[in-house]
Amino acid sequence: MIFTGIAKGNTTLSASVLPLNLILQVILLPVFLLLFFGVSGSVNPAFLFESIGLVLIVPFVAAQVTKYLLHRFKQSVFLETKLLPFF
Repeated sequence: MIFTGIAKGNTTLSASVLPLNLILQVILLPVFLLLFFGVSGSVNPAFLFESIGLVLIVPFVAAQVTKYLLHRFKQSVFLETKLLPFF
């Protein structure tokens, strides 16, 4: 996303494709190892789900909770004028 922003690309599209990209990277890792290095490997399913959870689900839930709390405590103006433009 950083390089997309630097290149003045479509950051909205980049952000929407990012979760799919991350999941495919983890799932296709054994295939790429076999194709490029001639060795096979396996990925522990528990590690796979933990990684996906830490990278995708935890930040998503944290963002939703933050958004809810800001709206609940009438801080919508802060969210829209100060916090969101920062990102």
